[in-house]
Amino acid sequence: MIDSDDTTHWMFEYYAEFRIVEKSSVWTPYAYARSIPFEGKYINVNKDGLRVTWNESVVDHADDQPPVRVFIFGGSTMWGWGARDDYTIASYLSKILHGQGYQVEVTNYGQMGYVNTQEIITLLRYLQRGEVPDIVLFYDGLNDVASANHNRAAGLSRNESVRAEDFNFSRRMDDLTETWFHYFLPGISGDSIAWYWACGVGCVRRNPHRKPGRSAMRLSGSP
Repeated sequence: MIDSDDTTHWMFEYYAEFRIVEKSSVWTPYAYARSIPFEGKYINVNKDGLRVTWNESVVDHADDQPPVRVFIFGGSTMWGWGARDDYTIASYLSKILHGQGYQVEVTNYGQMGYVNTQEIITLLRYLQRGEVPDIVLFYDGLNDVASANHNRAAGLSRNESVRAEDFNFSRRMDDLTETWFHYFLPGISGDSIAWYWACGVGCVRRNPHRKPGRSAMRLSGSP
């Protein structure tokens, strides 16, 4: 999606900001990653990692009805790839509804690279925190098709194979420890390795006041 306005006066600055945002993300449970907060001229991401959306300022009065809360989910198209803040799909929707007299608050939960499964999980996490919308919209397609083709299964994230590798790597600590000993201390028995792992590193973890040796510190995950 490209902002349809004349791009000559903003395009280069926009993509300079976009390159920073695109390469910067933070881990989030279950959905894996989301944008980090960012303040720019054309791209702004709030403290929750959500793209800023145009919403009309409303003066609150005691007898006013609260605005209709609209949550929108999707991938990079919904996030607003190629569009300035006020020209994303979410901002256009907010402008159209306000122009027709509706009091709405549109929130853009789109994240680059997301598939629909990640979006549903994200919605569930917000519901758990008490963030309840009146209307939820999903806009998906390309990422889901690309992911299904890559993973040979529908509904998985585009980088699911990386997550599987991370999981398998975390389970190989014993094998890595044994390999380390056999490489640096050839001829040492498996029983000795097990004893060192249980008594050496284990004692370090059980006795936080004991200062471990350098190798024990490395094995226990300390810098």
